[in-house]
Amino acid sequence: MAGKMKKGKPTEVAITGFVEEIELDDGEMGLQIDDGERVYQIVMDKIGSKLERYIDEEVDVTGLATHTDKGRELKVNTFRLTEGVYYDDDEYDEENDGYNDDENDRLSY
Repeated sequence: MAGKMKKGKPTEVAITGFVEEIELDDGEMGLQIDDGERVYQIVMDKIGSKLERYIDEEVDVTGLATHTDKGRELKVNTFRLTEGVYYDDDEYDEENDGYNDDENDRLSY
C-alpha cells in the first residue's frame, strides 16, 4: 500500500491492484490501477503502456506516485502479475516483442 503523498512531490510506492482501461479528457485511452482504496492513473510511457496487455488483471507495481490536481499519477518502474509473471525494463526482448512462450521461464517485456 502507498503511504501519504504530498502534492507534487513523487513518492516511491509498491501497490497491488487491478489494471483498468479509462478514457482520458482528450478522448485517448489510458490506464489506471485500483488498489481497493486508491486509484492511480498510469503514466503511459514505455513501461506503463505495457500494462495494456493486462487489463482486468491483478498486478504488483512499484513506481513513483505523484498527487496532482487531477488525482494520483503513477510512473511505473516495474510490475508483475500477482500470478508470477515479471516485467523488468532491463530484460526487454525487442526481437521477440518481449514474449517468451515457455511458461516455466520468466517473462520479460
